[in-house]
Amino acid sequence: MKISERKLEKTLYQVGKSIKNEPVEYGAVINPNTGILQLCRRGKEYEVPLSKKEKSSLRNMIFLHNHPEESPVSGGDVAAAFQHKLNRLIVITKKYFISMKIPDNFNSRTLPKDLIKEVNQVCKNYFGSKKSIQNLPFIRKYINYCKIQENRLERELSKDRPVQEFWDDVWKRFAEGIPGCEYKKKRIKSGKNS
Repeated sequence: MKISERKLEKTLYQVGKSIKNEPVEYGAVINPNTGILQLCRRGKEYEVPLSKKEKSSLRNMIFLHNHPEESPVSGGDVAAAFQHKLNRLIVITKKYFISMKIPDNFNSRTLPKDLIKEVNQVCKNYFGSKKSIQNLPFIRKYINYCKIQENRLERELSKDRPVQEFWDDVWKRFAEGIPGCEYKKKRIKSGKNS
């Protein structure tokens, strides 16, 4: 029996609260249909290593992990979410619950041709014709494209803008550019049990 979205959100929030204050990254894999925790692993300072077998079982699952240093969602997080065809990527910090819904059956060929052309051109202009970049899967190029565009904007912005806010804008625009992708950020309520 499929779990309700409300119960699933409550489960995700509870798992997130249990790891948000840990000094290293913890990762949890949750089945979005049942809400059952499939795996919970203590990682390292900036990563949660998974075996090949564990990575192969991530398809259509929710991967939730903490960022102890309050760092924003990384390009590596997003690329891995698309690469492993997750249902959702969740990053929890001491203050925020950040979620990115990954579209079902994402295929870069379904994106507007002018977007694909622009992404390829910007990456080529920035990196040159390095085969290592030109042969990347589209989603990796798209993440590089977002970073390139945002780095240009960052230079024009005041130094007062928080890094987290800057990257939230990157990922919001990223999600808006991909049909079925959704980026949400909620502040975690403070209190005794937070």
